[in-house]
This record gives sequence, structure tokens and C-alpha cells, in this order.
Amino acid sequence: MPGLIARADGIAVATITKLDEDWLYDDPCGIIMSATHQCNGTVTYRVHLMPIDKDIWAFTPIYGDFGLFPGERAVFIWDKVYTYEYGICRAKQGMTSTYCPEDQLPALTSDLDVLPVADSARVDSLRHIRRP
Repeated sequence: MPGLIARADGIAVATITKLDEDWLYDDPCGIIMSATHQCNGTVTYRVHLMPIDKDIWAFTPIYGDFGLFPGERAVFIWDKVYTYEYGICRAKQGMTSTYCPEDQLPALTSDLDVLPVADSARVDSLRHIRRP
């Protein structure tokens, strides 16, 4: 955990003021994979944090639970990740061999990226460890 915090692209104690599904970055599965529960795609949420007035994204497994909710106050730890507009990319690539551009987004990628506010002092002290 100390290494993850030291390498994080951003950390803030904030409150979720808005939470929306962001289908643009969803990684859906086909009908057969979904029907047989062999899908390992993701569902994407755009999470707005205040008082830092910042949107970050959260990627969750299709069959997983999403534990964040508006009004939740926590320590959020995010990294910049590269992702695609999967639905648009797959449609384009079905017709041509067009390259799919990627977007870089600040994102929560695991349950460990959201910690209780009570841990904020410890997270802050770990944040100041020299980045490798």
C-alpha cells in the first residue's frame, strides 16, 4: 500500500457529489459471453468530487458490486489510466482496421483506492515518501 500511495497521480479527501454511468468507456461483452457469465468486461462510472471540483472515473467488473454513492466522503487515490471508447472503437474496427485512439483518465481501479477519512493523516504521510 505505501508504494501505491507514493506513486499515485492524485489523492484527495473529498465528497462524491455526482455519480453517473459513463457508457462511452464501458467494455461490454457479446451476447454469448454475457449469457454464459464468462464476461470480464467493465462498467464505467464518472464520479464528481468536491471540494476539488474534479471528475474521476471508476471501472468495475460487469458482475461486481459498486460500493460508491453520492454523499460519500472518503480519501480517494487515483492513477491516470489509458482507456478506449470501446463501443465506438469496436464499431469502427468491425468495418475497417482503423486505429482506436486512447484517452488518459484519472481513475479508481480497485477497492483500495477509496479509504476512510480516518486514514487521511496516514495516507498523507505515505504520500510524501519519495516516488521511485
